[in-house]
Amino acid sequence: MPATRRSEDAGFDAVQAGIEVADAHGLARMGALLRINLVDLELTAGRPQAALAAAQAAAPVVQRLRDRRLERVLLHNRGLARLALGQLFGGRRDLDAALAL
Repeated sequence: MPATRRSEDAGFDAVQAGIEVADAHGLARMGALLRINLVDLELTAGRPQAALAAAQAAAPVVQRLRDRRLERVLLHNRGLARLALGQLFGGRRDLDAALAL
């Protein structure tokens, strides 16, 4: 396995472990931030479908916090995932919503 693949796997494992710890200790904002980071990792790895799924899973957590900064980053990343999947209207809508925040 190439070094970059091992590094990528380690990054995913670290984020997943962080989400579990944050959830177990009631650290909602940290859990939301880590979920957004997971979306970004999936995008960077070239997996827009997995990024979109991670964004959809993160959305309720982020919305509960009512943190506009986190919401803006999530909308941006979800918009990029949708654009990469050819979902032009949905991607544009998410990016416009991110800009509006």
